[in-house]
Amino acid sequence: MNLAVLFSIVIVLFETRPTNSQLQMVLALFRHGVRSPIVTFPTDPHANYPWVGGMESLQPKGLVQLYELGQSMRARYKFLFPDHVANRKQKIYAVSSASQRCIDSAQSFLAGFLQTTTGINGSVVPKQPVPLHIIPGDQDAILYQLNATCPRASLIRKQLKEDPSSELGPFLREGAILQEYVSSLIGAPVTSLHNLALICDALEMYHTL
Repeated sequence: MNLAVLFSIVIVLFETRPTNSQLQMVLALFRHGVRSPIVTFPTDPHANYPWVGGMESLQPKGLVQLYELGQSMRARYKFLFPDHVANRKQKIYAVSSASQRCIDSAQSFLAGFLQTTTGINGSVVPKQPVPLHIIPGDQDAILYQLNATCPRASLIRKQLKEDPSSELGPFLREGAILQEYVSSLIGAPVTSLHNLALICDALEMYHTL
């Protein structure tokens, strides 16, 4: 079996197969576990909360999430990757983006996936380390979307950043009241959609954690 694992992606893909075929490879794509917020705001009651690792870092709950995901995938694909397999680094190719929370997530997933040490006859099989390949941020055009080289996507992103009203005018006008309301609650002006997204992200993290 070959198992390729890439981190910091939102989707998990599993190919269905006819009854007379044989699964040869699993490609799993998924995002990091629960992390701490990226930003705070003036009225944030958790502004000084001592997050493990600081802001933007994988939290203990996120480590557990990825460990359990590893266990779940091991149970699902155990018939392709039995307990007695010792030469693991030739069977698994794991890739992570350079963000520390993604690296931590990858390591936690692999710990859950490779937890067993039972051999085919009940003996102990030495665990062979599985290397985690890190893609540097400036070279990552696969996992880190902002490095994508699509000219059209880059142009649209540039236009929206310079003049969001060109494409989002109706949305911005309809959301003006909400924007003012959110600004009053957080104690700072919401100046852009990106700014609003970061505030929403912080609130979502508080709710999740």
